[in-house]
Amino acid sequence: MVKDKKSVIFLLGNFYAFFITGAMILVLGAVMPYILRDYQLGYDQGGTLLLLQAMGNLIAAILGGVISVYVGRRAVLVFGALTYAIGYGGIAFASSPVALYILVTLSGLGWGIINNLVNVVVSERSKGDAFTINLLHTMFGVGALTGPFLVSIAIGLDLDWRIAMATLATLSLMLAYVFLRMDLPELVSNTDMETQSKKSKISFTFLNDVRFYVFMLLLFFYVGSESIINGWLATYLLDTGIADEYSARGLLSITWFAVIIGRLGCALLSKYTSKEMLLLAGGLGSVLFAILLLFSSNLLMVYVSVIGLGLSFAGMYPNTVANADYMIQGSGTASGIMFSGGGLGASLIPYIVGLRAESRGIAAGMNTLMLTVLVLASLCAINFALGRTKHEPSQ
Repeated sequence: MVKDKKSVIFLLGNFYAFFITGAMILVLGAVMPYILRDYQLGYDQGGTLLLLQAMGNLIAAILGGVISVYVGRRAVLVFGALTYAIGYGGIAFASSPVALYILVTLSGLGWGIINNLVNVVVSERSKGDAFTINLLHTMFGVGALTGPFLVSIAIGLDLDWRIAMATLATLSLMLAYVFLRMDLPELVSNTDMETQSKKSKISFTFLNDVRFYVFMLLLFFYVGSESIINGWLATYLLDTGIADEYSARGLLSITWFAVIIGRLGCALLSKYTSKEMLLLAGGLGSVLFAILLLFSSNLLMVYVSVIGLGLSFAGMYPNTVANADYMIQGSGTASGIMFSGGGLGASLIPYIVGLRAESRGIAAGMNTLMLTVLVLASLCAINFALGRTKHEPSQ
């Protein structure tokens, strides 16, 4: 855990970045029922919106780290914050589905840039400390809790859901200012670092490590599973009649409240147990509570299942990043390709849910979650087995 004043300010700035990112990603799922209604879109078109945002994430995750080598991390991060502001600010005023598609894609670019680079710079500064990385991702959870809450406030005050989008766009402009003022070491700050950065960027030796593929697939199936909850849970609960509008939005917030508690718990547990064990416990819990969610028609049991899913999901992303620290530090290529696994999962899996929901009903679409968490748990078990062998850094 970093302790000097500059590092504390650095962490607070990056915590704010992840807070905004969590709010941005979750608010789209919270407003999805209203978007489908106001723009007269089908489930498949709702899935396309989630696909386009995640495709923006995927493109930015791959290219953001590489581009930062040439123009600097600060410039790329400021650009990411501005795409949030333009994308979500534009959604608040969009007048057609086509404009909506473009703006959602633009917001996805910010997601990929900020998720990739913030994970890398915090991992570098903290030397891969699992406690610090879990705290960082806890702030994503705080933002994820806040996004749907803003929608609930707007609807509760008889305001339009677009007010929440405009509010987040304004907060994103503040994030751009934070990145401009933050103490942010650049890979291109001097000749030696530039040479080393370009060397690491073009190095593909990490591809020889089997754990790299496990980490990439873990992110694919975890982010895909999380995106099903983020993008479709409220719609599923409303359209099946399990919950009313207020409860559906509330359950999405409760899920992320559980994630926050779980990530704080993982941060503490990381001092006493391995990252591999934390991942395995989360994978097994995800299967158990996904079954409970998909087979529950009682609202109380749905509450129990989403809390359990939130706790189980909590450590997946931060502990995967902490596990992969030895690969991604200083390598725009390794981090970009690995994080693209999450972007690809967020692109394809919610889209598949939308297609299945359109042809067979929303319940059939949500059943996709069962497959994704089963694969996720299997990957956690493989990672646990591989983690018993010491791996040297791949540079």
